[in-house]
Amino acid sequence: MPPAERISDAEARRELARLLSSSEFGRAEALEILQSQLKIAPQDVDARLALAELLARAGRLPEAEETLAALPAKTLALPETQERIGDSYFAAGRMQAASRHFQAAFAGGRPVQRKLAQSLAWGGDIKQARPMLEKLFAESPADREVALLLVRLRLADGDVRRAAELASGLAAATPDNPQALAELADVETALGHAASARSLYEKALALPGGPDLLPRYAQAMSLWGAFGRGIALQRQQVAAGKTEARLPLAETYRAAQRMDEAEGVLRSLMLEGTAPQARLALARLKLGQEEPGAALEALEPLLAAAPPLPESPKALALAARAQQRLGHLAEALRLLTLLPADQEPVLRGRLLLAAGLKDEASTLLAKAGKAAPRDAEIAFAALGGQTIAPASLDALTAPGAHPPAELTAWAALLAESGQREPALRCLRAALAADPQYFPARMALAETLAADRQYATALAELDALAAAFPDSSKVLLTRARVLSWDKRYAEAQAAYAALASADVTDPVPVREAARVHFWAKERDQALASYASLRTPPVDATLAGKLGTIVDVTKDAQLGDIAANMVVAAAQGSEYRRYERLSLGQEQEFSSESAPAVNRALVDLLPTYRIQKSASLEARAKDLSFNRRFSQSLPVYGELLDFEPGNQEARFDLAQSACALGLCSAERAAYTRLLAIDPMNTQTGAALERLERRTSPALSLRQNIWHEAGRGELARMLRLRTDLGLSVPVADDYRLGLTQHRWEESPRGSQSYEALGQTLSFEGVFSPVLRASASWTNKRYTTGRIGNMDTGRARLEFNLDDVARLGLGYERAEELANEFALRKRSLSDNLFADLTLSPARDWEINAEARGKSYSDGNVGDMQKLAVGYAFTDHPRQLKAILSGERRNTDKKSLEVYTGATLTDIRRPYWTPQDYTAAAFTLDWRQDLAKLFFCGAPEHYYGLRATAGTDSENNPSVRFEAEWKLEFAERWALEAKGLIHRSPQWDAEGLWLGLGLGF
Repeated sequence: MPPAERISDAEARRELARLLSSSEFGRAEALEILQSQLKIAPQDVDARLALAELLARAGRLPEAEETLAALPAKTLALPETQERIGDSYFAAGRMQAASRHFQAAFAGGRPVQRKLAQSLAWGGDIKQARPMLEKLFAESPADREVALLLVRLRLADGDVRRAAELASGLAAATPDNPQALAELADVETALGHAASARSLYEKALALPGGPDLLPRYAQAMSLWGAFGRGIALQRQQVAAGKTEARLPLAETYRAAQRMDEAEGVLRSLMLEGTAPQARLALARLKLGQEEPGAALEALEPLLAAAPPLPESPKALALAARAQQRLGHLAEALRLLTLLPADQEPVLRGRLLLAAGLKDEASTLLAKAGKAAPRDAEIAFAALGGQTIAPASLDALTAPGAHPPAELTAWAALLAESGQREPALRCLRAALAADPQYFPARMALAETLAADRQYATALAELDALAAAFPDSSKVLLTRARVLSWDKRYAEAQAAYAALASADVTDPVPVREAARVHFWAKERDQALASYASLRTPPVDATLAGKLGTIVDVTKDAQLGDIAANMVVAAAQGSEYRRYERLSLGQEQEFSSESAPAVNRALVDLLPTYRIQKSASLEARAKDLSFNRRFSQSLPVYGELLDFEPGNQEARFDLAQSACALGLCSAERAAYTRLLAIDPMNTQTGAALERLERRTSPALSLRQNIWHEAGRGELARMLRLRTDLGLSVPVADDYRLGLTQHRWEESPRGSQSYEALGQTLSFEGVFSPVLRASASWTNKRYTTGRIGNMDTGRARLEFNLDDVARLGLGYERAEELANEFALRKRSLSDNLFADLTLSPARDWEINAEARGKSYSDGNVGDMQKLAVGYAFTDHPRQLKAILSGERRNTDKKSLEVYTGATLTDIRRPYWTPQDYTAAAFTLDWRQDLAKLFFCGAPEHYYGLRATAGTDSENNPSVRFEAEWKLEFAERWALEAKGLIHRSPQWDAEGLWLGLGLGF
């Protein structure tokens, strides 16, 4: 080789390093070569520059910057050097750093305008990049790369019309170019035209080179909610070794509400390094799941990075939101001060409002509104939570006043604040402006459903499903609306179709299980939950640990794996995974740790799905079987694990309602509405709770007539009540009732009385409640005087299987004129027990001891066993009952001649009396909403046939009806007719209630 063509050893090393660094697999060796060269020749400027380039391409920015700082200032300042460094950062995807060096090269005279424009564009600096690209395109309209990038920049800058013009021109000029069709499809995607975007992408994919567009197409599918297809495509990309597809896959999982799988992908990325984009995505996911602490944990490395990373501003904004959720307003505001003053104006405004700084918030939002007059979120925040004015709504929805995207954004904000009618107006205006705008069509269906306009919502969803049969979002929403409309069989068919379309998707299976419980289909519900827990994660993890042990020969890990196999065989589903992930198992070798951590991350989605399904199934089954106090801690554990589980939070409130714990019920509803303001049922339930815990008036009229048992029962009684009850906190209530009685013994004068009742009732805990009342009765005719009666009762909830009541009652025994004149009373000590061995069975027992005001004593025992053949809302129940009564002394009629002049012990005094009866009870719930505390509308019919030891067969018919209407009013009526040879009775009870 001629001497002139020979290169030095140093040049050879640099050239070899350059060649090796062009591939990811050769970078480590290239790095070693360059570092060795610098040890030999520390002043080798070219080697140092090559090392800096290599570090930059590898994404090791701090080391690259440190290496560059060691270059001679003269070399570093050269435009050629700046261009080379910019190229390296560009190749590493570090666009902000690349544009900084390209700008320095451009200032030095290097022709790098195209590189600079591209780096600015990819770095998100639209203001600087777009003018440069417009200029480059005007100079070289044939430069397709510049043209395609300009399409994207025009879209990002909101100039959809010009983006569409350029994209259409590119597609027309090269109709066989899949890239040009894809750009036009992206324009249609930005316009919300799902049908057009899908058609263009399908055409592009059919062309040579089209399959390369699959990753972009998978992301575009999110517009119309084709998450199943998108996930399948992205999984194929990941399986083919395209690691860049993992982050988009996680985002699609998140959009499809498959949060556990999204978290698994993101944590897998985080195992491999700082992974800033994965950490940002995980923080957003955790905020969406109501886990601000976990979001801050994910963001911590980004917040602590020095110097700050390009992702640091986004991390600060997310951290501020997390601190806001935690209630740390001062810290949230402090974090926002680290951002430019014009960033995050809405969050700043809300924090200032929450801190009581209303004027500062108004000033900030007004300034932000002037800077971004079309930003719906800023304009809505400036309303300060007030209802939008009719004139403002008219202006907002005027034809041509606002684009569909802006109107749809307004609709979402209005709907979240409970202003559904204005939201619907915005959506209809958006569709009038652009009928093809898919986000508005989808939002219209969702908002109609939230407004309980189920038929109209389903018509919209059916049309969308016909146009987009691959949209799992549309199909899932349709299944939900069918279930909300109580069309359970149709809903289950829709869920089954979704589950069969993607057997890996847990969402339709879990929701179907919930709907089975709503439909009282317990066995099917539990089977659906069980399908999510097979095979158990503990068994799968044991197998993975065994594989690791085969490689590492780690005896301690082998013991853990063996114990896990035994536990899984004994029924453990996820507890051993949990113990290992929390570091509660015995130590194992550091050599095994990376593989164990990888196994834990790989199985994280399975663990989360199985634990949540297990806890939810247990809690719902307990509630279904009316084990409400037992369900509370299980719901608590589930919500600790899944704070964003709206279904569980509502069910927790319902269990609290069933137990009478209104304060716990209120806390659950309030928290749930903070998570999802559009949760219609929760809003209705909280509104009903407000009514139930507000002061209330009642007007009642009771009529009772009885005759029989000789002269013992000869009375017509009328009572009119006007009552007021007021809450004392949510769980306690005081009542005051004014009474008027008119009592008419047969063949005698009528006696009138006035009186008052003071009452108290309260629920102290899930296991203890109490009630007490005292009534004063003052007769105004007949010289009878005053009578005081009352009642007190404690009830103990014995693990929901039994409710034991203990109490005392002083009661009137007034069935005839003699009892009335003597003011006959009885003092009663009683115990009652209600057993609920299963949902369909109920056993009631009562024992009572009586002491009469005339010295007589008696006792009574009752037992009833009931079985429900059908469930709510149409319930048919059979009841077999029996009773025993005994009184020490019998009543005695005293005559003077043929005239009855007195009855000693003027009340019924059975001795060794027994009776039995059979009852059929029918109750139909006619209410529109079925939840504890909902407005009531029902009727009930009851027929009873019985006999007793006195050879006195009887029949009894009862009917009752209740209607709550117009939010505050209630009507109720109950009637009874009893017939037997020895005793007849009729009763009528009417009531009118008004809540405040």
